[in-house]
Amino acid sequence: MIALHLKDKTAGRHKQLEKEMYVDEIFNRSLTLQQYKNLILINYLAHTILENKVYDALPETLQNELAIASRKKVTALQNDMRHLELDTSLIDINDISLPDFSDTAGLLGAMYVVEGSSLGGHVIAKQLKQIPALQHLNFFYYTFYGEEISAKWKAFLKVLNREISAAANEASIQKANETFDFIAAVARKVKGLYN
Repeated sequence: MIALHLKDKTAGRHKQLEKEMYVDEIFNRSLTLQQYKNLILINYLAHTILENKVYDALPETLQNELAIASRKKVTALQNDMRHLELDTSLIDINDISLPDFSDTAGLLGAMYVVEGSSLGGHVIAKQLKQIPALQHLNFFYYTFYGEEISAKWKAFLKVLNREISAAANEASIQKANETFDFIAAVARKVKGLYN
């Protein structure tokens, strides 16, 4: 199964990104409001670019099958930003290299990272709601799929496993790893400005 191979071959980059994204602080419930704001900024910047470069570049048949419009999370992130009174005007990420997505396997590899973060976000939302400094927040982004989380993930895995051939598997792994690296670079940039 392509998805399991992707998970195995991207585990190192996934772990590195988790460190940048305050996962330890979330699970030990020590995350501060400023760190949460950083998470929203990081995700907003990354999703704005990746949803345009990846989701919109998928073949139309896959966009329709995956109901791509229903997977775009930028509006939810904008809602979180509005509630937190956040502004991205001081953050320039144009110097961060974005992977070159030239084929469906690479696009789906990147989408694996983005959709996987939604799956992880569902678990993270439960933890965020337990942090006293954050209990007044709505978590639009982290609760985006709601009850549809499992169905959305399964639908994506079905496409991923069907569309990526064994020969194209390495391309999907490479682009997934590059996507993890891109998000980590965005995280370091935001944290450098606001920590």
